[in-house]
Amino acid sequence: MENRLDLWLVENMGIKSRSKAQELIRGGYVLCNGAAVTKTGYKVSAKNEIKLLENEVLKYVSRGGLKLEKAIREFNLDFKDKKVLDIGSSTGGFTDCALKAGAKKVIAVDVGSDIMDDTLRADSRIELYENTDIREFPYEKYSDIDFAVCDASFISLPTALKNLGAPGQSFTLIALIKPQFECGIKMAKKYKCVVNDKGLHKEIIARVIEDMDYLGFHMKKITWSPISGGDGNIEYIAEFYKGNLNDDCTEKVHLGEKEIIELTDNAFEYFKK
Repeated sequence: MENRLDLWLVENMGIKSRSKAQELIRGGYVLCNGAAVTKTGYKVSAKNEIKLLENEVLKYVSRGGLKLEKAIREFNLDFKDKKVLDIGSSTGGFTDCALKAGAKKVIAVDVGSDIMDDTLRADSRIELYENTDIREFPYEKYSDIDFAVCDASFISLPTALKNLGAPGQSFTLIALIKPQFECGIKMAKKYKCVVNDKGLHKEIIARVIEDMDYLGFHMKKITWSPISGGDGNIEYIAEFYKGNLNDDCTEKVHLGEKEIIELTDNAFEYFKK
């Protein structure tokens, strides 16, 4: 009897959810009779030899967890026993990573519904708010967070976070800067949604940092995401601090033209491999 490949992986290969199975298939990590299959609805049966390639994606419910993992490692962040707000939680990659890093609670917010992985939905440490725009989310619900993490799409980061936090509130923000959603619709169409112009990346990074600073989020560190976006876009992940710059161990970092050039050069070189 034939079955869809994504369902086959869930029923026979120990993959926890259909969304996870689909991600693995689209990523080229599933072989059928020795050849990679990227169609999630591909029909298979017991006669086929199905294999999974070893990969880092299996560490979290979605590949997005690898982005936050790099930030935690490179920025030397401590999530142990911390309370986290996950903005644009989607299937839960950032939420999963935060919990595996020791977070005691995650408040997950997303404009969509029925997206989060089923294994996380059952986790009592997660407080999930679906069909919810973070711009309209009452800050009283996250007034005591230590971290906010954000992997939002189809919206500019400063626009998405313009209402985040209350006067006097302090926390660390880890957020993705995505050139494909910062350049504007006209420019995105010009590049067919894959923004591979290094000069434009530099302009976007500088502008986003400036706009975030205006909103009270002071940039401390930045690097490139270890994986590209779904369409192959190079993305960046930054640490911001929301609060008083006189707080202990808090220092505003100025990222000049030289540093931005070095960052983008290294990112583009990394993804040439």
